[in-house]
Amino acid sequence: MNATATIAQVLGSIATLILAAAAIPTLNAFFFGPRLTLNPVKERDACTTQTRPDGIVTKAYYLHTLVQKKWLGLQASQVTVFLTRLARRNAAGDFLESAVPVHIPFVWSFPQFYSIVTNISNTQQADLGHLTQNTDAFEFELAVVPNNFDPRIRAGETVRITLQARSTNSFNAPRLNLELHWDGQWIDNNEHEMAKHLTMKPLKDFEQRS
Repeated sequence: MNATATIAQVLGSIATLILAAAAIPTLNAFFFGPRLTLNPVKERDACTTQTRPDGIVTKAYYLHTLVQKKWLGLQASQVTVFLTRLARRNAAGDFLESAVPVHIPFVWSFPQFYSIVTNISNTQQADLGHLTQNTDAFEFELAVVPNNFDPRIRAGETVRITLQARSTNSFNAPRLNLELHWDGQWIDNNEHEMAKHLTMKPLKDFEQRS
């Protein structure tokens, strides 16, 4: 067997493996699937004016996360961001984990209002939650709220959460740990000052000491 034939056989074997990988969803995602990143959006949105169903005009601040597709080629299909863990800090400074009965999906931001899944070719923001003027709590933007699960952060509370982004064709499913706190103050029409009172801090470890 000459060198040319050997090279042809090797190339043929590689081509066969590639085609086989493409035919199996798990291997296809491993070799060809997009890579996702999940991060908090540090830049705060301006105070948003809203009109309630009863006609009363209110204002709100929103927090967001950002999912980015990092792999060339395929878009990330059917992407959802889930809440997977939640813990509240008690008076002693310890975080006590609350039961999350199922992984709960967040909703996507404009232009995918209220959608649970979306396709991502570059980046897309998901709504993390909002604080409305003259209310007593920040509320997570969850698509559904299971019974006996509290989706709010009240004045003076500190909460830790874990989020996970998943896609039907991505190589990975990144997690993001966040610590959120609201001190109870409302600052009107000043997102930079409001960021001092409604804080969002990424954590390397959900269990890390404050």
